[in-house]
Amino acid sequence: MGNPAAPYEPEMGQALFGNATGSFDLGAAEGLVANELYALSETLGKRDPKAQSHGALGGEWGYGQDFANETFEMHPYWWGDCDCGYDELESAWSEAHQHKPDCFNTRYHAERERLRAAGTDWPESDSHMTVWAKSNGFPEAPYGEAVFCDCGHDALWQDWASQHGHEPTCSEARPNFRCGDVEVRWYKYIGRGMSMNREVARTEWREIFSRCAGSLAADTPVG
Repeated sequence: MGNPAAPYEPEMGQALFGNATGSFDLGAAEGLVANELYALSETLGKRDPKAQSHGALGGEWGYGQDFANETFEMHPYWWGDCDCGYDELESAWSEAHQHKPDCFNTRYHAERERLRAAGTDWPESDSHMTVWAKSNGFPEAPYGEAVFCDCGHDALWQDWASQHGHEPTCSEARPNFRCGDVEVRWYKYIGRGMSMNREVARTEWREIFSRCAGSLAADTPVG
């Protein structure tokens, strides 16, 4: 298979606001995969123009459409909310489980809010919080304060999260492309922020897309 696939690291916007990502970077195969996915999307778009999604930056066929046959499935990037109920469960858990008043996380955000209410501008506020965090034993906190919990809340959260999650069919969590056990996810449009669920050799990619193209030529859509 060559060099092992690298862990996928999403861009900032994708990490903060994007949908689920795969475990691995596509590496040297990214161009091949992007071109083949674009070609599949083009074929689908020409077959069913009304089903095709469009946007400003991904090209005419860069967004895909909801499609599934016996060989593969494709879905455009999902811009909406969770539609399986998980987000509501997560919100209810968070409402019922707050950080304790003396937790560093609580105190940190309270100090941030005090500065905001006083009208302290961003550079001065940031400098103050850096000194404040260091004096409280957490020098790294300004660069990731949400993870600095010393009241046990985060451990409870990790336990709960390990037992709950989006349904596989949730639009927010499902892959944008799936063929067999291989999944690809992208950010907004094909070619941007792409990740995969397992290591895949270039020869396997070519076999995958050959099967997908053949299935469309055979015209065997289901659903």
